[in-house]
Order: sequence, then structure tokens, then C-alpha cells
Amino acid sequence: MTIRNVNRQAGKLFSIAGKNFFTVLLILLCVGFQTKTRAQTVTGTVTDESGKSIQAASVTIKGTTRGTVTDQNGMFSISASPGNVLSVSSLGYISKEITLGNEKNISIALTATNSELSAVVVVGYGTQKRTEVTGAISTVSGKTITELPVPSVQQALQGRVPGLTVTNNGSPGTSPLVRIRGISSISYASNPLYVIDGFPTGDLSLFDTRDIQSVDVLKDASAAAIYGSRATNGVIMITTKKGSRDNKMHISLDSYYGIQDITKRISLLNPSQFDQYAIAYRGEKVPRRQEPWASTPIYQGANTTYGNNVTDWQDEYFKQGAMTQTNIGLSGGNDVSRFYASAGYMDQDGTTPSVGFKRYNFRINSEHKISNVFSFGENLYTAFGDQAYDNNETGSRSNLLNVIRMMPYMPVYDPTTSDGFRGVNSVLDGGDPTNPIEDAVIKNPGNRKTLKLFGTAYLEKFYTQNNMYGLVQDEYFIDIGIPEDYARAQSEL
Repeated sequence: MTIRNVNRQAGKLFSIAGKNFFTVLLILLCVGFQTKTRAQTVTGTVTDESGKSIQAASVTIKGTTRGTVTDQNGMFSISASPGNVLSVSSLGYISKEITLGNEKNISIALTATNSELSAVVVVGYGTQKRTEVTGAISTVSGKTITELPVPSVQQALQGRVPGLTVTNNGSPGTSPLVRIRGISSISYASNPLYVIDGFPTGDLSLFDTRDIQSVDVLKDASAAAIYGSRATNGVIMITTKKGSRDNKMHISLDSYYGIQDITKRISLLNPSQFDQYAIAYRGEKVPRRQEPWASTPIYQGANTTYGNNVTDWQDEYFKQGAMTQTNIGLSGGNDVSRFYASAGYMDQDGTTPSVGFKRYNFRINSEHKISNVFSFGENLYTAFGDQAYDNNETGSRSNLLNVIRMMPYMPVYDPTTSDGFRGVNSVLDGGDPTNPIEDAVIKNPGNRKTLKLFGTAYLEKFYTQNNMYGLVQDEYFIDIGIPEDYARAQSEL
């Protein structure tokens, strides 16, 4: 009986202890679970590799719809629990995921992406990632544009964009012929549409290449959906430089000087070969190369005669042309405002008589954040061009053709004439070409002066809202532009 009673009492004690043990264990588990799932406010900052704050970066809790964005100082605040995974992303940076612990303030540094597929390209209404672009687009950076000492944007693009051909056309200051994927029309112009900072424009001869940030070339018919029939021949979109937001002032100076020369020339007849040609063509030399004219001085008081004078008309017509260009830029900014200003000068002498081009230009743009919602900006460009050109550059009797047709024994100058030049006589010389140097200098020089003013102003509204479906960002633009060549004056002499 005694042993049985002891066993009964021990069983009761173990039963009571077991119940108490499971009760305590359940309480501990509940407390631990509540401690683990308790949410707390986590604050932090998002910066780039240099420590500069990143505005409007997306900060979300992975696997949930909770999220926020950073303010203008790169700061954020979000409710999260230890163990949650924080996902941080921003356009132009590699996304980053961080597992939260018990810390309540964190700093996150994002690395900029250099992937060409994530590059942002200009597509008309705005910008778009290259991976999302369905049309054919080529992009050339401003650094590449300025590698060659050329006066125009079109010449800088030559050989750098597949499917784009550039042909020089006339004297300095005349826009080259540009074709994107060939000629699209026989009877109408095949030039592409040029767009600068979102606004269509025409002639780029007054545009300074040193102001370019990037150039995007839209080469297929999809561009017509944005700009209509004007984009039939393609679109060349130019984005100009803007100030940086690094709280520093930047000054740049770009200047060069060069010489242009004609390196490849045509092999023309000398006087002896000209005589052989005349005999083969008409059976005898031209009268000027026969006596008594062959022994006559080329002009009164000259030591040479028509029989021994030799003139290389290419050497006389072509010359070396100096070219210089200078651009000085000033830029700066901070998180609230930024600006960029530049002034440029270009002077190009032609390689033929009486042609050349001078350009004076000034650009300024700025952007200001009025508040977290509104920002304001403007872009103003003005330029003055002075072009000297030859009115007889084209046609069947152009000066270049006269260089080829002129008799190699005829002199260029004659001090006994009123204008100091010497021409031919069709009866004595067997032809009637015009002295090309006399024509370019005396008879057909032209001059064109152009003043161009181009400007835009815009008001931007930006807001970000959170909802149960995630983050929504909207931007609205109100643009006010001065039409191309609003102030334009031309005079021809």
C-alpha cells in the first residue's frame, strides 16, 4: 500500500509539473513571436558612390506593397521589422537589397550603371531606356563630337553613325548634305529634321558643337509618329549641356587653330600638251600660240611671252585657309539651382578666293526647384553669322570648272587693265572660259549676315504618391518657346 501511494503522489507531481512546463513554454513562444514581428520605424539616406544624395529613389519592403521614395536630400522613413529585406532602386543605378536587423538608421550607397542597354536615349516626347526602344537609334556623346576640329555638327557625325552620310556642300558656313539611309525623294528635299532640346529647328551652321551633351539619331519611320511628315527623312536630336549639382563652379576653355589645304588635285594640261590637244582637235595650234603672238609679251612690260608663259591655275585658285574656334563655358549648381553658360567664336577662311565664315554665339540655361512639386527652367541661344561666299559656285560655268578649262599659257593678272586681271579671247585662244579668280574676287562675291535667336522656358510639376498598388510618379511640362529664327536679318551684297 505504501509503494502504491508513493507512485500515485509522484504521478500527480509530474502531471502538475508538465502542465506548468508547457504553459511557460507557450508563453515564452508567444513573447518571442511578438518580439520578432514588432514593426519599427527605419530611417536612412540613399547616396551615390561619391556621397551625393539621390532624390526620388524607390525604397520598398520586398514581397509587400509597402514603399516610399527619398526626398531631395536623399532621406527616407519606412515602417519595417527586423529580418525584412529592403529593396532600393533608382534610374541609372544598380538596385540594392539589404536585410534589416535591429538598426533604426541606415546609409545606402548605390553604384552607377555603365551598361549601354540601360542608357537613356532621347526619343522625342522624352527619354527612354535603350532596352525599351523599338526603333533604330544611334547615340553619339558630346566628347566624341568634339574630338575632330570641324565647324558643324553634321561634319562631326560623319563616319560615326551607321546609315548616315555627310557631303560637304559649298563654301564655309553652308550646311553639308545629310542623308539618313539614302534618298527618300527625287523631287523634294531629303534632309533630316533637327531637334534641339525638344524643339525643331533648321540650319545648324550657327550652332556651336562645344555646347552638345549628346546626339541621338532616329533613323526609321517610327520617328514620324512623333514629328509627322517632317521626320520622313529621319531625326537628329541634340541635347545641350546642363550645369552639375555638385556645389562647385566649373570653368572650361576649348580652343584650337588649324590650316586647311587641298591635298588632291586634278592633273591638267601644260602648254605643250595643250598644243598637242589643239592640233589633234582642230588641226593646228590656237592663234595665240603661233607667231607673231607667241613672241608677244603677256602684257606690256612683261618679261614672259605667250610662247613661254606657264600658269598652274589650281595653284593660283586654291589656297590654304586658316580655321580657329574658341569656346569658354561656366557652369555650376546645387540641389536647388543649376546653370550653364558659354560663349564661342569661330573663324574659317575658305580654300578658294573670297569665301569664309565667322560665327559669334552665346548660350545660357538654368533650372530652379521652386518646391518639391514645381521647378522652372529656361534655355536661350543667340548667334550671329557672317558668311562670305561665291555666287558662281554651281552651274556649267562655275569657277571651279573655269579653273579646269583655262588655257595654261594665259596670265592671271594684268596690271594694264582696269581691274588688274587678264581674260581670254575666244578667237585667239579657241575658247571662252572666265578668269576664275577675277570672277570670284571682282564679279561675283556674296555676303550673308544672319542673326539667330532661339529660346525655351518651361514649368515642371512633379509629384509622387503611394497607394496600395505601389509607387506612382507623374511629371507635367508647360513649355513656352521662341520659334526658330525669331529674330533673323539677312543682307546680301
